Amino acid sequence: MKKIITYFSILLMSSIISLFLFEIYALLNPNLFPAYGHMSNNKINDKIENCNSEKDVIAIFGDSFTEWYGNKKENISSLLEKKLENYEICNFGMSGTYITNYINRFLITLNSNLHLKKVIFYLYEGNDFFEFRYYDKNLSIKDISVKNKNIFDYSDQNSIERENNFIKNFIKSTKALNIIWREVIKKNLSKNRIDENYVRQMYDQSNYYEVSLNEAIKRMNSTPKLIKEKFSSGILNENFYKLALRNPNYFKQIFDPGDKDFEIQKKITQNHINFINKNCKIFKIECTFIIIPNDEFLFQQSKEKYNKIFMFNQNKNFGKSRIVKFLENFYENVHYPNNLFEYEDYIPFDMHILPSGNIKLANFTYEIVK
Repeated sequence: MKKIITYFSILLMSSIISLFLFEIYALLNPNLFPAYGHMSNNKINDKIENCNSEKDVIAIFGDSFTEWYGNKKENISSLLEKKLENYEICNFGMSGTYITNYINRFLITLNSNLHLKKVIFYLYEGNDFFEFRYYDKNLSIKDISVKNKNIFDYSDQNSIERENNFIKNFIKSTKALNIIWREVIKKNLSKNRIDENYVRQMYDQSNYYEVSLNEAIKRMNSTPKLIKEKFSSGILNENFYKLALRNPNYFKQIFDPGDKDFEIQKKITQNHINFINKNCKIFKIECTFIIIPNDEFLFQQSKEKYNKIFMFNQNKNFGKSRIVKFLENFYENVHYPNNLFEYEDYIPFDMHILPSGNIKLANFTYEIVK
């Protein structure tokens, strides 16, 4: 019995040491495992409390592009803080959200005790100008809703929060355990998850799709088994895969909508930006909008990735999307980084950018807001 206990103790200690060493290795090599180790709790009031209210604050809003890498040195706010030493850089970004949610979080900070001097909204070209697709021609633009919520229902009471239980929070905040969870445990437990029933349930829950259920099932069946396992275990972006199954022409739609759809897209985006600009003027805050380019519009390799891995239809368009061209010309405080990124700055099989891309984005932002 003593031998068993001794062997077990040695095994346990060896495992703990191995995990610790791997965590150190992963932290020192952020490009190797960029998708792991940063999805901890994200509650707006906690974020405000942790922000230094004694200094002038630059607040950052956006989705996963702003939250990515968490409190690590590769995060966009950490990179900016090194350059803008006279300010406290506070990151209020939240993964999986869109402009309405950014605004709601912005309104909460306006009602706080923070000394807001500047705000930066990072808008992602790939999914922050999509609401026009939900427009019902029988209703007015003001009635457009996404996930059953009106897109113009701005309120400091409607912030989306994330609060994990202790175990999930611990796993999500460490790269080593997160990799074991996704690559080994979750992958094996969920290996049969993506099937015809998966697609049927998706269609039951979604009120917007452009292809028939049968076509979506056919697209799912043509996805290699190994790729489906990566989606089901969270290694690859499952939400983008679902989007490709039901809306395979998504990239073409958001790059160059027809004239009527483009008018709707413009009005929606202008309403968002005008509301933010109005509040910035009232509170005497300098506000800046920076559009992060969608890699599918920039690189042929990205087009092949989204087509072969995510199953989107091919989009032959390159360059700035139509809405980006309009916003850049219409607003003085909307900026787009021309020729800033290379294909290697984006995470393989993902839409987000690597630390090398965040460094470039931080330098671009600094030149604008300094």
